[in-house]
Amino acid sequence: MIDSMSIDVIYTAESTASGGGRDGQVRSSDTRIEASGVTAQVGFGKDDDGGNIDVTLTAKV
Repeated sequence: MIDSMSIDVIYTAESTASGGGRDGQVRSSDTRIEASGVTAQVGFGKDDDGGNIDVTLTAKV
């Protein structure tokens, strides 16, 4: 028998992808991340107003 496990959602991130491959674009729902192609200009750190790693990961998937 498999024991059930509960999961508490602590953060939700959304992004939208269009185009495709290296010519595609991604944008996070909070518009803090917008990227074209294979690289994104995203900053992290306490003094940077860059994106959040969770949103970045959804945009890259």
